[in-house]
Amino acid sequence: MKLRKKYIIVIVIALMLAILFIPVPVFEDLHYGQICSKCLRQTACRKKSFAGITYFKSCKIQQGKTYINLAKETPETLCVDPNTYQQIFETKCKHHFKKAGFGAYIKPLGLFFYGMNKDGSFNERPLCRDRLRAIALIYRLFEKTNDKEQAKISYELVDTMHPPKKINIANESRKLLQQYVQKLKQAASLEDWTKVNNEFNKKLQNQKQTE
Repeated sequence: MKLRKKYIIVIVIALMLAILFIPVPVFEDLHYGQICSKCLRQTACRKKSFAGITYFKSCKIQQGKTYINLAKETPETLCVDPNTYQQIFETKCKHHFKKAGFGAYIKPLGLFFYGMNKDGSFNERPLCRDRLRAIALIYRLFEKTNDKEQAKISYELVDTMHPPKKINIANESRKLLQQYVQKLKQAASLEDWTKVNNEFNKKLQNQKQTE
């Protein structure tokens, strides 16, 4: 009985020392953004966790416009309205959100250790970057031409090259999508847009035949 009490005392002391001195990161307050890979709608999310167990999570839909960077080398951006998706398809988007940048406050278990801030980015949005650029350019062309048919064809092409639920895709599909993005950037009229869609529709058909 006395030996058991000694073990209990040792365990309690060890736990107290761990609480006081061991810098184990157990408390986390995470803020991160998301973007829909279909309509480009953004959200602002917050998640709180203790020892890896989430006890609070909320995401709020952002109603403003979305800025999409069109090129890595230059600060060329495109401001688009996510509501354009509903104008094209005449139905609300069933979102597929991809995580973007984050900021986290992490508090270690030890009482003598201060919390620390950590900033970074999830890899989901960067891996979907070309798909997001393509959709932003589809929106721009739709605003110029108001042509739902070509917009839907473009969406179908993009979905074939990079399905909205997927994060990573094959290199061959990524290169083809990047080429499509460049062609959409150059398109200035409905005629240009139609030619680009016809060109890549043929490329995808040829790709299927060679597989």
